[in-house]
Amino acid sequence: MKRKNLRILLFYILAWSVAIGFFIFLRHDIGNDEIADLIKQNRITKINAARTIFFQIIVLGISAGTIFSIIDLYIAKYFRNVLSLGLFFILITLLNLSALSIITYLAIFSLNKLLQIQLSFEDFTTGNHVFIIYGFMVSFLIEFMREMDRKLGSGNLWKLMIGKFYKPRQIERIFMFVDLTSSTRIAEEIGNIKYSQLLRDCFKDVAIVADFSAEVYQYVGDEVVLNWNPIKGLKNNNVIHAFYAFQAKINSNSDYYMEQYGVVPVFKASAHIGQVTVTEVGELKSEICYHGDILNTTSRIQSLCATYQANLLISDRLKNRLNKDILLKHTSIGTHQLKGKIEKVSIWKTSLNYD
Repeated sequence: MKRKNLRILLFYILAWSVAIGFFIFLRHDIGNDEIADLIKQNRITKINAARTIFFQIIVLGISAGTIFSIIDLYIAKYFRNVLSLGLFFILITLLNLSALSIITYLAIFSLNKLLQIQLSFEDFTTGNHVFIIYGFMVSFLIEFMREMDRKLGSGNLWKLMIGKFYKPRQIERIFMFVDLTSSTRIAEEIGNIKYSQLLRDCFKDVAIVADFSAEVYQYVGDEVVLNWNPIKGLKNNNVIHAFYAFQAKINSNSDYYMEQYGVVPVFKASAHIGQVTVTEVGELKSEICYHGDILNTTSRIQSLCATYQANLLISDRLKNRLNKDILLKHTSIGTHQLKGKIEKVSIWKTSLNYD
């Protein structure tokens, strides 16, 4: 399983386990009296009420988390792009409630078999209406948190909640600027509406970089800015392979792009590593921002892609941090005085090695 999908699965299992545990705590008579009496009637003295409640949480938490993560990854992924945010929440919440009903019956069945009792749905939920209302609220809240996390960038919602960006702090990051080649010509040929649709499709395909531990920092016109934690970005040279995986994804959909837009998009990129300051800025509209020379340098390096007919240019500083990789070929294009920079920067053309 991909790391991103595993993270989503664990999120749902944890969220629903906590929610179910809280529900049982609020309605303590669910497991404490009703099930305890049933256990006593069956003379199963080795299993107490606390263990039974814990078993409920585990069974429902894992089952609910698994099914709801499947809904998120495979069903919601489609409807997220065709429905408004409000309708999307309603649809997914209804799907989640339907799944929750099935999971509840499975949990009751497993309890009856393992504990040798005759537990009914009413015993388990202490009234259908209470359980349904609670389930609806929890489902909506979880989906809202997932959507906000997606809007802010994976993991940033939690970081905002604990105040990680409240005060500016300096960290090391890898940045990559990925820009559409010949964007002006393409826009003139296909028109603004088609061009916007093209970018939307391209940025949908860029999601593949998450498999290489990349985070999307910004979408700026026809450009997407990616960044990595250095440990993750340098591991297996993820920062390099992410770009070529993205272009390969575009090429795999070449028939679609040709049919819809009459062109197969080609992207150029630059990458650099260095210290940046990260903080939350804005009053009317807040945003997590990175400040530092690394962004300006990365942008200037990208401007040389056309001159040297390169798909990917990287700084000497990043190149020296990469791991040995027979799949990659590095060619020096010399030392350059970038605009706005005092010190010259050594730049390398990086490509896939087909030899």
